[in-house]
Amino acid sequence: VLKEGLDHVPAVGSSLLAFYVSGGGGSLGDARRLFDGLRVRSVGLSNHMMAEYAKAGDAGSARELFDAMPARDAVSWNSMLAVHVRSGDVAAAKELFAEMPERDVVSWTTMLRALSVAGDFAGMRSLFGQMPERNLVSWNCVLSSYTRHGRFSQALRLFPWMLLEGHTPNSFTVVSLLSACEHLRKLRMGRWVHANLVTPALQAHAAVGTALVEMYAMCGDVARALVIFTKMRSKDVFAWNVMIRGLAVHGRAGDALRLFDLMKRQGFRPDRFTFMGVLLACSHGGLVDEGRRAFDAMQREHGVRPSPEHYGCLVDLLCRGGDVDGAVGVVRAMPCRPDQGVWRALLGGCGVRAGLGSAEVAATATVGWSEDGERAPLSDLFKISK
Repeated sequence: VLKEGLDHVPAVGSSLLAFYVSGGGGSLGDARRLFDGLRVRSVGLSNHMMAEYAKAGDAGSARELFDAMPARDAVSWNSMLAVHVRSGDVAAAKELFAEMPERDVVSWTTMLRALSVAGDFAGMRSLFGQMPERNLVSWNCVLSSYTRHGRFSQALRLFPWMLLEGHTPNSFTVVSLLSACEHLRKLRMGRWVHANLVTPALQAHAAVGTALVEMYAMCGDVARALVIFTKMRSKDVFAWNVMIRGLAVHGRAGDALRLFDLMKRQGFRPDRFTFMGVLLACSHGGLVDEGRRAFDAMQREHGVRPSPEHYGCLVDLLCRGGDVDGAVGVVRAMPCRPDQGVWRALLGGCGVRAGLGSAEVAATATVGWSEDGERAPLSDLFKISK
């Protein structure tokens, strides 16, 4: 192709570049050598090469190419801005944003993400207010940023202004709002979102259905959560985990275990979060034998390696069931260092049910070591249980 001089056709150069970086067996370095050898390197072709660097996470090479471009279009500027944001270089993103000759809604929204990643929510909110034009993506960006970082009240206060601007919420909007309602335990607001914003088409989305289940379950309306879960046409493991945990939190251990069995019968593979919910259900329901069987089956039958959180749940289960010696044995046999959750469960159970003697035996035998190799004072462990 190069010998025939066809590389001066932009479409040919772009196709060659795509061939090298996707199905041609070449490397990104090969693609760059091809790019440098082309006689005509259009803005579009340069954008393509920059996008490949962005996919590879090579922000330095992308910026080098961007700086060398004789001409740039809006895609060039926005692509480079996105590269800086993905690499976490917020200072470079701010500098580039200030230099942009023209900014469109994509530029502004990308910068919103940069400020969110940096934790600068005051700056994000200020920039959002300065935007000459806001679309649904911009609103969702701010709402999801608030909910991802635990600023649920701010998300709910901002949402009405989105409606006043005439935007129609989509699945991303609804998931953010339901997450805020769930964490703030605002069942009434969650019901309003469900009744007024969740159309049948939206509820068909697995993410929306799962968010509804979680909101109702964690806000106390477990019956409604079960109805929605049962009607969901598309369920993934995450949806099952949410429903199992919702039942467990509200003391419906038997229902949680029956749902766990149904999940397995329908061919879903339990993960570490599934077993957290199952162990929590057993702990709250006093089902010691069932909890032990579930814990033993984790790795043996399902290939899920128990984490300190799982051990903490098992210790809590045994202590609640009065088997403090068994809990001590579990802590002693742990293949990993007990964390604060494990110690809190053990010391709380020992202190309340068996006096501090059992805890002292366990602590003496299994207490972790500090970074300098010295044994941690026993008194520090008892502080954890307070």
